Amino acid sequence: MSILIIILFLLTLPVVLFTLKKIKKKEDINFFDINILATFLYFVFIPTFYYGIGEKYAIDLLEDGIPTYIIVDFYIYIIYFINRVVSRSNKYRYSLFNISYQLRQLYNKINSFKSYYLYLIAFILALNLYSNLSYANLQGKNLSNADMEAVYTEQVSNTDRINNKLKGLYNFLLIPSLLYGIIIIKKSPYKFYRNIGWFIISCSSLIYLLGSRRPMIAALIFILLFLYSISKEKIKKKTILKLILVFGLIIGVFFPAYQVYRLVKEYSLLNETKVDFVSVIYNSKELISNSEVFQEAQESNSKRSLNLFSALDKAVKNETYDGWVVWKCITNFMPGAPSLDNNVEYQLANKYAHHGADIADSILMYSVADFSFLGCIFSLFYIWFFYKLNQFFIVVFKKYNIYYIFTIYFLYQLYDISISLEFSPFWSIKNLSSTIFYSIIIAILFYSLLKQKSKNIL
Repeated sequence: MSILIIILFLLTLPVVLFTLKKIKKKEDINFFDINILATFLYFVFIPTFYYGIGEKYAIDLLEDGIPTYIIVDFYIYIIYFINRVVSRSNKYRYSLFNISYQLRQLYNKINSFKSYYLYLIAFILALNLYSNLSYANLQGKNLSNADMEAVYTEQVSNTDRINNKLKGLYNFLLIPSLLYGIIIIKKSPYKFYRNIGWFIISCSSLIYLLGSRRPMIAALIFILLFLYSISKEKIKKKTILKLILVFGLIIGVFFPAYQVYRLVKEYSLLNETKVDFVSVIYNSKELISNSEVFQEAQESNSKRSLNLFSALDKAVKNETYDGWVVWKCITNFMPGAPSLDNNVEYQLANKYAHHGADIADSILMYSVADFSFLGCIFSLFYIWFFYKLNQFFIVVFKKYNIYYIFTIYFLYQLYDISISLEFSPFWSIKNLSSTIFYSIIIAILFYSLLKQKSKNIL
């Protein structure tokens, strides 16, 4: 193993240990803590781990990507120093950056449960689950294949199309519903309400399991963060060890099996066979039992884990865009699909890979693509921009009695930026228009059901 790679790896450990000590001391966890741990995991630990075990792809990537490794280290230390400075501010304690505090406040303030809200949430979740089980649930799948897209278009029914259009509404309520279900179970004295809470949690969990890997992991960690924030004084070391074991099983066993499931679904779609959940599971059993296929899925999983570092490395090695990327991201509010000339993701994919490729976008990659090494600093602009946007949405909807639904959602969006490093500022800004639309719909829907004023509902 290269001495320089070892040194660069060791340089990140003090920062990571500083963050982990917060958990040991049972202190609040903030945006910057999460971002440091996520950056270390995806850009440092995973590439170095595969490099250490002799994975050829990782060896070639890291030995030729020392400048990229240096940029990652520099970025981690920037976030670390910002964390230290911001944490000393009194305003920070009550800001959205202090995610643990915000989650704890939500938990303490939500004390009432209205049955018609619960029925509505349960009904919407049931529709969401049905849509995931009944049609070709290709969320996160490769529909860029023209043949696959054509077959998919032929197979879906009108009901499937309606459900697909409502995905935005479903996803808007998914995280708030999951958190709300947990709060009901922990706080409600009535068994009937607690049963509804379990139904909400079960539906939400199944929906995440049937979706893409990234949102599934992000949601799981968010729930763990929520439970930590509201009961951190009661957490024991045994609990932490159990969680580490569970994550190990998820990464080592579940993900490869899930990769087989995805491959079978795509194969079934291309061969015009049934692609509903039950059919795909039936066809997957033989492949999962095949050790060669399972090993192939594991190898595919490892390469996907290195995609973030690989995409950043390509941005480092190519010429810069000198601000064109960020400008196109900011001006991407207009309705309709952007032209290919203005499509940042398309242009970067063509430059770093090949025509129609899917690259692992990240805030750091976008920033480096614009300003090279200085992109480490400029990446803070994207963080500040999305922080202000989420803060704005929360303020706008604060006057409604359903304020907590939006607080949970937009707090999760901020958290998602910190942990889901495969993040596209270009498409996230574009999706804001649909977020506004669904926010208005949900506000009207729930507010119309509420006749009396109460600050402790939802």
